[in-house]
Amino acid sequence: MRITLEEDVPIIKFEVDLFGLPDTTSEGHEVTVNFHATDIDNDGIFYTDSNGLEMQERKLNYRPTWNLTLTENENISANYFPVNTAIAVRDKESGLAMTVMNDRS
Repeated sequence: MRITLEEDVPIIKFEVDLFGLPDTTSEGHEVTVNFHATDIDNDGIFYTDSNGLEMQERKLNYRPTWNLTLTENENISANYFPVNTAIAVRDKESGLAMTVMNDRS
């Protein structure tokens, strides 16, 4: 991973390279990149793009059209959302925000 700090603007650029998955006997792999914004209190609300057209409000462990019931093993995978161009979180009080933009889906 390479990290670049842009001068005079609050931007951090991460380049993440994946050179294959470990050879294991188990089936199925999920590869994720996890960013943590410890200073942002977003109350479980975040935004993802919808096919690059507009940002959609999402809520952790919630579906607007049905009652979501999670088992212990589904907590992470139940909160996977497609991200074509960006995902964002915003602090509900201060307005501080973090947006992660990707160069491919």
